[in-house]
Amino acid sequence: MKRLLITICGRAGSKGFKNKNLKNFCGKPLVYYSLSAAELFIKKHPELEIDVALNTDSEDLARLVAAEYPEVIYLPRGAELGGDRVPKVEVYKDSFARMEARTGKQYDAMIDLDITSPLRTEQDIENAFAKAQEREDLRAGIVRANHFQRLRGPPQSVVQYVQDRGRPRRDGH
Repeated sequence: MKRLLITICGRAGSKGFKNKNLKNFCGKPLVYYSLSAAELFIKKHPELEIDVALNTDSEDLARLVAAEYPEVIYLPRGAELGGDRVPKVEVYKDSFARMEARTGKQYDAMIDLDITSPLRTEQDIENAFAKAQEREDLRAGIVRANHFQRLRGPPQSVVQYVQDRGRPRRDGH
């Protein structure tokens, strides 16, 4: 595998938890945790060509991501993919096709990182990537259930990385 697409998909208009994709967790926007974990994974894999794309119909989310991660490619989501009844796999297919058209290259695989999983680590992405190497039919988002048992905050590796980049720390400084 040489080319990998990492997607972050966030729909505006959540009915259950209004603006959930714009919320902060331990003083930082939720989406920054997924992006930081992805960035750590990318740094460990210079042998891969990895693109990160944000597929959203939320201009606020797009601005939030661009402010700290200008390298992330913004894919504005059309209204036909914005409803709460649209299967996420349709958004994956849209992201994949648009990114291949944009880059002019084919991807070997795609990993989607949910915005609302701030406890995911780079190692979780690494483990999913390793599984994808073993099984061509494996395609899933990445989150370990036991992360939700740790309510003390995000993993230290991600927090330290965010701090090292000069982004806001958990204590707000």
